[in-house]
Order: sequence, then C-alpha cells, then structure tokens
Amino acid sequence: MTTRLYVSSAWLLVVALVVVAGIAGGNWHLAGVALVAASACAGYILLGLAPAPARPVGRGSQKVDDTVRREFARKLTHGLSSPAAVIADGLITCTNLAWLEFFDLATTGDRILGIPFATLVHPQDRERFIALIRAVEQHRDTGVVSVRVIRSEAVEFACEISALQLDAAPGMLLLQFNLPDGGALSRGADEQRSEGLLDGLEQVVFQIDLEGRCVYLSRAWEGLSGFSVRESATRPLATFFHPGDRSAVEAVLERVVSGRSGPTLIEVRLVAGNGTLHWVELRASPRLPGAGQARGAVGSLTEITRRKQLHESLQSSRRHLNTLLANVPGMVYRGLNDRDWTMEFVSDGSIELTGFAPHEFIDKAKRSFADLIHPEDREFVWALVQTQLARSKPYQLSYRITDAAGETKWVWEQGRGIFSSSGELLALEGFITDVSARRGAEEEAKRKLWFDARTGLASRAIFDDRLGYVLEHAGFTGYPCVIFLVDLDDFAALNVRYGYDFGDRLLAQLARRFKVVQGPGTTVSRSAGDEFVVLLTDFRLGGATSAVPAARELGPAVTRLAERLGEALAAPLRMEGHECRVTASIGAVIGPSGHTSPEAMLQAARKALAAARAAGPGHWRLADD
Repeated sequence: MTTRLYVSSAWLLVVALVVVAGIAGGNWHLAGVALVAASACAGYILLGLAPAPARPVGRGSQKVDDTVRREFARKLTHGLSSPAAVIADGLITCTNLAWLEFFDLATTGDRILGIPFATLVHPQDRERFIALIRAVEQHRDTGVVSVRVIRSEAVEFACEISALQLDAAPGMLLLQFNLPDGGALSRGADEQRSEGLLDGLEQVVFQIDLEGRCVYLSRAWEGLSGFSVRESATRPLATFFHPGDRSAVEAVLERVVSGRSGPTLIEVRLVAGNGTLHWVELRASPRLPGAGQARGAVGSLTEITRRKQLHESLQSSRRHLNTLLANVPGMVYRGLNDRDWTMEFVSDGSIELTGFAPHEFIDKAKRSFADLIHPEDREFVWALVQTQLARSKPYQLSYRITDAAGETKWVWEQGRGIFSSSGELLALEGFITDVSARRGAEEEAKRKLWFDARTGLASRAIFDDRLGYVLEHAGFTGYPCVIFLVDLDDFAALNVRYGYDFGDRLLAQLARRFKVVQGPGTTVSRSAGDEFVVLLTDFRLGGATSAVPAARELGPAVTRLAERLGEALAAPLRMEGHECRVTASIGAVIGPSGHTSPEAMLQAARKALAAARAAGPGHWRLADD
C-alpha cells in the first residue's frame, strides 16, 4: 500500500504540471486530458487507502483445502518438542506425542481426536479458557492463560496454555503447554505437589510397576518397615511380608497390576527391618491410564496391629465364655418380656435342659419357650415376673416344664430386667437350671408359700404386689380395675356347728366358685378368716364389649359381676352329708379414680362392704368416689 501511494503521488504531481502548462500556453485540450488523468490518479490513491476486505476464514471463496490444512497442522505440531495440539471449531484436530504422553494417552491418541478440547479443562477454569480462544480468533494474536487440565487419572494439573492462529491453516488454532520448570512428564507438577501431602500421611502410600517392584513409597514407609525409601526402591513389595503371607500378597498384586482384579483389600503381616511383625491392611488398585492396560498398581498400607490384638483378645474371651456357658448345668438366655417369652439368645445348655437346640427358640423359629412351661404354671410365672419387673427387682421362681421327650421337670429360674437410662424395659436376662432330682419336693413346698394351702388361691403378698402394679399401670394408661371385698355371712356359726376342720374344707369348696368372675388377669386371694378379695381388670365376663370398656359400660358390667359372684356363692353346697347355704356381702370399688395407693383403694372397698352388711345378708354396695 505504501509503494502505491508513492507512485501515485509522483504521477499526480506530473499531471498537475501538465495542467498548469496547458493553461499557461492556452492549450485547453491538453489541460482537460490532464485533469481527467489527475482524477483517475486521485481515485487510485483513495482506493489504496481504503482497508482491504477481510478474507473469509475456513469457509468462503478463498477456502483452503481441509486436507492441506490438517497436513500442515500435523507437521507443525510434530515438529514441536513441547506438548502441543491444534483445534478447529473447538475440536481437537491433531496432537503431538509429547501432548499424548502428558495426558497419558500415548496408546489411545486416535480416540481423543474430534472431541471438544474444553472438556479436558477443569470446569472452574473452562470459561477463562473459552475467553482466551475467542480473543485469539478475533484479534489474530497470541494469548496465554493459566488453567487446570484433567489428565486420564482424573487428577488436576496446573499449566499455562498459549494459543496462536495459523495463517497457513485458516480456522485452526495452535495450543502449546508450558510445564513448570520443564517438569518431566512421568512426574507431573501435580504429583510433585502431592508428594509432600502423601508424606504427611500416617498410612504408607505405594506404587508398583508391572513386575511388582516399588516405584514410589511415601515417608511413612520408613517408620513402619524400618527400611529407607531409597534402599526399598525397585525391590518387589511382596518380599517385605511374612513368608506365610508372601504368596498371598504376590497373587493379589499380580491380579491387580494385570488388570484382572479391581480394588482389593487383604490383612497380612509385614516384617520390619528389626524383625518385628506388623499387621497391616493392604489396599491395592490397578493404575489404568488408558486402553484398559494396567501400568502397575497404587495402594496403601495401614497398620492394624493394635486392632488385631484387641480382636484376638475378644475372640479369646468369647471362646472362654462359650466354654464356660457350655459347662454350666443350665440355660442362659436373653429375651423379650412377652407371654411367649421370645428369645434373642439361648446358650447351648438348652439342649440338656429342654432337649431342643438354641436356634429353635431364637425369635420363635420353631417354638416359643412358653410352650414348654406347664399349663398350670404359665399364669404363675407371668404374674410373678411382672410383679418383680414393676418393682425393678430381680426375680426368682420355680416351675415345671415339659421337655422334648414329654417328661415334666422342675426348673429354677433367676433373672432381671434390663432397663434403659430412661427406665424403658429393653430385655430380660437370666439363667434356668433343672432342680428336679434334688429339690423337687423342696421347690414344691416353696411354691405353696405363694398360694393359700387351703384354698389354692394366690397369697395375700402376691395380691398386694399385683394391686400395686395394676394401680401404677392404670395411672399411665387410665385403664380401670375393680376390687371386690367379699365377706361370707354368718360363716362363724358354721364353724361352731360343724367344727373348724369342716369349715376349712368348706372354704376350699367355696373358693372354687370364684371362677365365675376369673377372666384373664383376675387375682383372687383369701384376705383373712372368711374374707376374700378379688382384683379384676377384664370386664368382658360382666357383659362389656371389651376388656377395657367404655365409661357407659363400666358400671353395668361391675353390677353384673357382683351379682353373678353373689349368686354363685349362695348356691346350695352339699359336703359330707350336710347341705350348706352361704350368702356373701360384697363391697366394690372402681379404680384408680382418686385412689392413689393400694391401701386407699382397699379402705374404700371396706367402707362399701360395711354399707352392704348394713343392708342385710347377700347385698353388695359400690363405694362412692
């Protein structure tokens, strides 16, 4: 453009002189021709000063052949020693070997072609990289940006990328990578930076090659093994382990480095330089940069000697405990507080005691322990255990069971409830042993302490415990209960007439008539002399629709129960040739409403009984709340 300006200016000067000369000489024809030439020259100059139209890049009338462009780009990148790649429209067109080695893609270079280069840039740096590409495309200039790229191991690597438009290959950009300190590709800057971090770990971090030799060991190796990192380098890792574990280590590492196995964990013994054995947890994973071909393995060694010692100690304790339980003449258990006595744990002593294996009782797999308890003792066992649990005290009792052979055995059980910090009953734990051979008669005599010898009813001690439990439970749930205090009218006259022995036998016969009101949970006890007391919590025998009736059903149900009991006791009774008829006065009280203690409730029942006596024999009265 400068040359055109000089030539055109000189020509314009000559034409101007001709015009001046023509005018001065009167030759107007010559002057006109000179003016036309001057106008053409000026237009030529202005045309030279105007900017040239932009050449279309990649597409248009001056499009460069794509094959030629790609060949130029390939030769250019292969001639560079630093990592370099060429992109077109953001897609990778070609790379050199240094770039492929940098990304650990030397064996799979063809797979990277045609993918967006931005996908190799860290997501947080991607916008900055795209801005660089746009700036270079607009200004036809070079640019440099610091970004993080993602290598095939999914690790970050910080580097500088410079971009340059290729005039000889329009539409293509050359990207070159500047590695800090000219770092070797086998040890990138990210690995150099992370080495200090790995050296700060308590666990040993290692890398081995295809032959199982140590390529890298963190500093923790020296503290664990007693060997220096330098003297351990290139030695097979398996040689540092106990001879008894060495073959297992070699087999595991061989599978991992060959890619035939994924991440693996084993516990083995490492022999330190001073001969000390260390239990370690060896983790190894294949190092697979690409093409599915392993380039060794990476992993860690974590010392677990202390954990192993604790485990062995625990196992030893368990063995001693199992031995002890196996030699105990009885069954140790842990179970739930339900009527099936569902078991969570049963010792092997159950085989000798019951004839059934422990697993048959666990979660009632085949049978519940309640099935073994003699039918006549089941309610007794349940009531006594519940009474003691309500008082948060241990329980001791004897009862009969039927073993696998169908034989009846007397057993003695001792246990207690296991409670949470908030007082919630979690489980029962205890011990059951056979007492048939030595203490059958004695245990039967002890059992009679819980029942009145003459009536077969519950003792007053059991009644008082159950009443306390029912009132405490009712205080939380609001469930009603009723006490009937029963006095046999003029029974003293029968004793005088027929004798006290006759009177005792007659009481035993009358005690059986209380069954007319004995539903589930009912407790009947002889209070004193010819007085009985009944605790009732199930109102269905009184016609209620459920054990816990609605308020409108409660009064009528109590009335029917009292009348039914009075009629049963007043029915004629013939014994030893004598026909007897005994009426009863009944005082009733419904709880717990207002009665905060068993004593208060019994006192209210006694006042109601006095009112019934005042009304005459065979009457009943309900206490006023």
